[in-house]
Amino acid sequence: MKSRVSFLMGLLTVFISYFAILILSYAQTNVPELANAQELIKKAFPNSKITWSKEIEGEMVNFRATSTALAIMIGNGDKRRIEFTNLQDTSEWSVHCDYNSCRYYDVIGEKESRLLIQGMQPAGPFTTLYSGKGELLFKLETDSWLYPSLNLVYFYTTANFDSHNLLKVYDAEGRFMWERGTPHGKMWFAHALSDSELIYIDYKGCFLLNALTGAEIWRIPREEYSTFVSGFLEIYPASKGKYFVVEDNYGLVSIENESEILWAKKTSMNILAASICENGRFIALYQQERGKSGVKKLELLDNFDEGKVLWSKSIETSIEDVSSDIHGLRIKGNEVSLIPGFVSYYVAKGITPQMHSFHFGIDSERGTLLEERKVEGVVESFVNEGEKLHFLVIDRGTNKGVYRIEETKAK
Repeated sequence: MKSRVSFLMGLLTVFISYFAILILSYAQTNVPELANAQELIKKAFPNSKITWSKEIEGEMVNFRATSTALAIMIGNGDKRRIEFTNLQDTSEWSVHCDYNSCRYYDVIGEKESRLLIQGMQPAGPFTTLYSGKGELLFKLETDSWLYPSLNLVYFYTTANFDSHNLLKVYDAEGRFMWERGTPHGKMWFAHALSDSELIYIDYKGCFLLNALTGAEIWRIPREEYSTFVSGFLEIYPASKGKYFVVEDNYGLVSIENESEILWAKKTSMNILAASICENGRFIALYQQERGKSGVKKLELLDNFDEGKVLWSKSIETSIEDVSSDIHGLRIKGNEVSLIPGFVSYYVAKGITPQMHSFHFGIDSERGTLLEERKVEGVVESFVNEGEKLHFLVIDRGTNKGVYRIEETKAK
């Protein structure tokens, strides 16, 4: 959901016209292609039970979720529909749109789930926010799309590609608060660090700003890190707001929220995605050897030990990746999860039979690799009131199945 996403979406638009059009319908009964879904789930999650499911016939199917809400995108040629389900009371509502008006969507909010949709119209980009009950909270037309802070305290634009867009920040109700820009031809990048702080990087350096006023808290001159990262940048913050990482495909810089660079290095491989754990201790890095058919690797780094590689695993997948971090790689608690091809899944094709999710269990204190598994389909996992919760979508042909899976304690 970051700086290169808008660019990638533009490229993927070209391929949309090649997708076959199928009639969409819902079914609550089993179909042959999904008859062994329970067997697959039992194998992937031995101590678990399916607590909610939906089987869908359609061409493009993907989903976004929190522990309490699920949004499913269903595509039929240029036509799309987003089905939103509140998993606490099973209430449902939907939004009908086309490709342009639903370029990107997400379920956001740690405390109360909401639906965010980004689209394009002749006048330019717009961002729409709905409540968990389907109420329209705001629709804003801006120079580039808006993204939220963790608990939706503010919304902000993330990057400038065409030399004239400004960083603009809005409050929780969509009211404009402040803006900041650069001279003509100068790029900038931004990302929420917390509900009160915003990371901002431009041709002068890296800044931490007060998200509600725009005031500078600290700065790091560009000269201190430009040897390692420059050009198109991605910013990955730890959710507790004390650390963040900046990368440019070829290098990595780790920064502490005290204006201190912890370490920086160039990489021998192309960085496809990164993720930093909640307390900032570990960094997961998904990379590919340079060259069209380069080997892909997942590494875990120790952020508190100069980025030392703790372990490295080759990723066997036929899926082609592009450089972006739209939720494809996550490190949370004691698990690292990776979904190759997530940009295509999320923006264009939806789930395909070739897609798999890779999961690596780690020691949350030392980072030691404890277990690994490869699951058919796309899995997103959460911890809800101390219990593990998974959402899974699989494709066995015409029909796709979406499942909510709760792990149960082994007896």
